[in-house]
Amino acid sequence: GGIKDPVADAKKAGKQPKAAAPAQGKAPKAGAAPQPSDGQPGEGEASAPKEGTSGVKRKSNGRAGKKNLTNETVAVLKEWYDGHTEWPYPTQQEKVELAKKVSMSEETVNNWFINARKRLMNRSEKEKMIGSQIKKQKIAAETSKEPVIVAAQ
Repeated sequence: GGIKDPVADAKKAGKQPKAAAPAQGKAPKAGAAPQPSDGQPGEGEASAPKEGTSGVKRKSNGRAGKKNLTNETVAVLKEWYDGHTEWPYPTQQEKVELAKKVSMSEETVNNWFINARKRLMNRSEKEKMIGSQIKKQKIAAETSKEPVIVAAQ
């Protein structure tokens, strides 16, 4: 067999060939029935916010699928964290309560705390390292100083 032509096959069978669907992006012909929605908002239509995403901005930061948390959400989580610096591990019940408060999943709240602890640990390690370098520099500067003799006049 060669290449099949559905229009020619339909004519041979004595049927009307089916009309091709309009290409995407083109308006349907006047009088045509509206096409069923694919669930995505069309031009001029606003999408309804998804349930449980009010604590998330729809701002892109260069990573596909990554959503940034709102300032309000971060403030609530950081407030809890700052109040528990001795043991920054919320209990399961606290995670549930925080998740409800900021309209996020427990998993997202848990991940935020994991990342926050890593950030804090990295920051404190860097501060310790910088602090010890400064101390070494001060000691080196003090030991290299020659005593200054002030002559009496």
